[in-house]
Amino acid sequence: MRVFLVRHGQSVSSNLGTRQTPNSPLGDFGKKEAKALGLRMKRWGVTFDKVFSSKLPRARQTAEIIAKELGTKLEIFEGIHEREQNPVLYGVDITSKIHKENVKEYRKSSNNLDFKFKGRGESIRDVIVRAEDFKKHLEGNHLSQDILVVSHGLFIRVFIANCVLGENYDDKSFAELFGALTIHNTGVSLLKLYEETDHWEVIYINNFSHLKDIG
Repeated sequence: MRVFLVRHGQSVSSNLGTRQTPNSPLGDFGKKEAKALGLRMKRWGVTFDKVFSSKLPRARQTAEIIAKELGTKLEIFEGIHEREQNPVLYGVDITSKIHKENVKEYRKSSNNLDFKFKGRGESIRDVIVRAEDFKKHLEGNHLSQDILVVSHGLFIRVFIANCVLGENYDDKSFAELFGALTIHNTGVSLLKLYEETDHWEVIYINNFSHLKDIG
């Protein structure tokens, strides 16, 4: 099984300099990013057996554009969405006091997988549980297939770390691997499961060369 992980395109919130909300839509440049990726994937000649998308608009809209270029259908999959934040952070300006406080606290707690800003929202551990559930779904239902997953930067980083380290990870190793990963808007990462050994291999991470195709 091969799993192509794609982060959504640039959202409207990114253009406005505000934190994203669950309902943040894809921006105009994000639509161009998605189209460029769809056209590039078409040239790759990959036939996806399944296309999964996060339920959040910016990911779903990205997936719809890519799926249209590939002439395939997509399925919304519950559980592969972005980490749920403390509601006080949604939509705030990135120059605001509360945003800066969150960044400071998050960095101080980088090795604490259970950290939640002011005790609300999801922790990284919560996202790990969702990523593990999704991995089990893929392993149980889509062996020997090529799967496209359109999701979010943090979820993709958690999913990759989970595939590499497995369920018996230690928190420090997981935090360090997760923290070392960067995923660009519409960046593509490819993982392969060797089914005979149940071993996941990272083929590449964060390929966004298709953005050179945007005029």
